[in-house]
Amino acid sequence: MLNFLKFPKDNKERKVSIIFLIVGIILLSTSLIIGIPQNTIGSTVFFLSVVSFMLVYIHAWKKTSKFQILTIASFISLIFFIMAHNIFAGTAEVSASIPLLQKFIEGLDILFFYIAIFICPAGILLGFAGIIVFFLRKYFIKE
Repeated sequence: MLNFLKFPKDNKERKVSIIFLIVGIILLSTSLIIGIPQNTIGSTVFFLSVVSFMLVYIHAWKKTSKFQILTIASFISLIFFIMAHNIFAGTAEVSASIPLLQKFIEGLDILFFYIAIFICPAGILLGFAGIIVFFLRKYFIKE
């Protein structure tokens, strides 16, 4: 089914995955203690925790095509989530007369904003990094 989300079977790759997971949890906890909104250090630490959580799965990828798919999917998702954020931000202003609906729409607005700001750029960054690493391995590093 979702073959790219399977946990690595090799012991060495599994240990690296667990290390990335522990680092991600530590970074996430640190960013929540520092505070994310309107705090550059907290936002940076949160972004690094997202990168670490993504590395749990993608560090074991052996094909450039998976990194290309990650990059393209993250870019398309970035556009979608930016548009969804803007739509929900506008809808929240219009629905101000119904407080419960407004709070729900504002929650979706914030969720889509954080996905567009943290998760999608991390996918683009890691996708490009994977493509570059595999390109350098293929043409410049002789094994």
